[in-house]
Amino acid sequence: MKVCLLEPEDPDSSITPKIINICNQLMQIGYEVVEQVCTTTLYESVRKNKPDVILNLASCFEKQDADLLPAVLQLTGAPYTGSGITGLSLGRNYLRLFQLLYVSGIPLPNFIVIESGSAAGQTEIPYPLTLYGENQSRGSLVRNPDELKRQVDGLPTHEEVLLVEYSEDRSTGIYILDNQILACPTDPQICEAALKVYELIEARGMARFDFVLSGQARLVGMDPAPFPLDDELLRQLNGSGWDEKKLLKSLVEHARRDL
Repeated sequence: MKVCLLEPEDPDSSITPKIINICNQLMQIGYEVVEQVCTTTLYESVRKNKPDVILNLASCFEKQDADLLPAVLQLTGAPYTGSGITGLSLGRNYLRLFQLLYVSGIPLPNFIVIESGSAAGQTEIPYPLTLYGENQSRGSLVRNPDELKRQVDGLPTHEEVLLVEYSEDRSTGIYILDNQILACPTDPQICEAALKVYELIEARGMARFDFVLSGQARLVGMDPAPFPLDDELLRQLNGSGWDEKKLLKSLVEHARRDL
């Protein structure tokens, strides 16, 4: 089987060894591996090489327009790993994601949506807060009303921002692969919530959902395209019969079935 390893265009020094490891693991499984950098020639290259599956690492690491990659991959006709446009877009836009999850009954921390130019700093949610702008999944910490006003005042008029109550409690990542939780905490309600979010955002393949479990459990973040050999995932699966090769083989096989 031929696997196209789709890589980010400019990986930094911390990413390159991870890509090399995945390439080696795939070849040890027995796959023929074709490395493909995510550039403007992606469509033509995939059509020329005719891979059986595209392992989409570019969506794990690319910062710009990574959510649009599935549109190109679908045009090639080749099955690919990971979420499609909906899942990747929502996973990188917490402003829209939190509103969808709230009306769907997913347990969340306290949050509010405000517009720039409004009475920034006057919020009933206690500080510190995490601020997310449009198309952001990484927020900035806001410690007091003055900091909030400075950040919001620098935005275009009437642009919406998401303010989320910040928690210093450590979050736990719950990994789902093909609608199956790989390592589940003891609380079945958290497992149910994670699976519901997976369905709501139309996730595919592997996704990670981060819950704070202390007090009232709540979802604080997610990643619809986590690195498939994430250290935290491997730690959770230690001793369960899963290893790097089994994870990668499962991803590839799911992509073929999903087509």
